[in-house]
Amino acid sequence: MDAIILAGGIPSPDDSLHTLTQGKSKALLQINGRSLLDYVLEALLGSSSIDHILVVGLPIDVLNNESKHLSIIPDQGGFVQNGIAGLRWMKNFRGKQAHVAMVSVDIPLLTSDIVDQVIANCRPLTHKLFYHFVSRAVFEERFPNSQRTFVKLKQEEIAGADFLIAHTDFAELDEELFETLANGRKQAWKLARIVGFRFLLKFLMRQVGIQEIEEITSHVAGMPVKVVLTPHAEIGMDIDKKVHFDLIEKTMR
Repeated sequence: MDAIILAGGIPSPDDSLHTLTQGKSKALLQINGRSLLDYVLEALLGSSSIDHILVVGLPIDVLNNESKHLSIIPDQGGFVQNGIAGLRWMKNFRGKQAHVAMVSVDIPLLTSDIVDQVIANCRPLTHKLFYHFVSRAVFEERFPNSQRTFVKLKQEEIAGADFLIAHTDFAELDEELFETLANGRKQAWKLARIVGFRFLLKFLMRQVGIQEIEEITSHVAGMPVKVVLTPHAEIGMDIDKKVHFDLIEKTMR
């Protein structure tokens, strides 16, 4: 399987990370003398499950690694545009449709073993999209006081992870629909923009379950979608705020 690293984005002045990035790319933010990009690249390059890696969202001259299994394309204008461009690039690169691992650049606790286990847990690849979530219990056991945002469902509370497996067919979705599905892993209520008031009402009353999210996202996408509860909190521990940076920096000491 090939992989896409979504590495675009520069924290704005009102972002708590701006004091650390100072107008530079979030992907280049350093922990212990290494960039976030370096950590994620190391995990993917060391994985026995990953073949080629595409970095999307940074200037071509940023990469020092000369691996033949690594490519890069510049920012395409935003998260959604980068995701679609990456899937289309992979489709053209392989000359066929295929599943691709899509990973955010801001999960530096990712390891090669976790990559292999996450992908193995999704095989056989019978669905076109594999959403990964982390339960609150798993998250807080690994990262107490993480200050994450959890979505309250009928059975439990979950947080979206930053590791998806998507088929390149998703590159053909409308941009707004792609964005809704992408944001749905973090804020399930946004799916209500597409599926309507009934879903929103059930969500607010905490009557939405994992199976219903699968059914709704499959209906919206027009392709089968699988929700996976992962035991790996590391793929949900992204650096959204400075408090997350501080926690991860402390964890990596």
